[in-house]
Amino acid sequence: MSITEPSVHPIPGMPRRVDIWEVGPRDGLQNEAVVVPTAVKAEFVSRLVAAGLRTVETSSFANVPPTKTCMNCHSQIWVTSPTLEPVRASFRDGKSLSWTRVNDLPDFVYFNHGIHVNKGVGCETCHGRVDKMPLMAQANTLQMEWCLNCHRNTEKYIRPREFVTTMGYQPAGDQEEIGRRLQNEYNIQDVRTLTSCSTCHR
Repeated sequence: MSITEPSVHPIPGMPRRVDIWEVGPRDGLQNEAVVVPTAVKAEFVSRLVAAGLRTVETSSFANVPPTKTCMNCHSQIWVTSPTLEPVRASFRDGKSLSWTRVNDLPDFVYFNHGIHVNKGVGCETCHGRVDKMPLMAQANTLQMEWCLNCHRNTEKYIRPREFVTTMGYQPAGDQEEIGRRLQNEYNIQDVRTLTSCSTCHR
């Protein structure tokens, strides 16, 4: 299933901008074991787009906001959805939601989410086709060799920034040629720097 332009219209009084955050076990939070159907996620993304979402979180560490932020929308959208009952209960009871980080790296690995997004690494490059996942799952090993393969061959993986969130991205031409141009345009470091131990282990 692909996500198309939203079938909904912006809701009066709702924010024009939406931030999406993620949190991990190091933050003491775990996820609810609730399967969210792909169709529900696609509709959710459509509503975010209708609310004006055009970018992804580009900080060094993805995080999750307080439940109050979730309720800005969910007090009006899907107010009776059983899937969102944990969110409503968290808001009512004043207890934090618990989440499970799906893509988690060991503490000895330094990873900056923002630099990857800003250098044109597509979401699906690391996270897989999340638009086709009924429940979020780790798509890649995230082991050192997997990371180094990308760091050694960035031209094979980077894309124009405007397509970072595009699922099923197809380059408009030869990927490696486009990648080499973007390496220069985005000031991507050379292979020696990108594969230096201190790049990921600080």
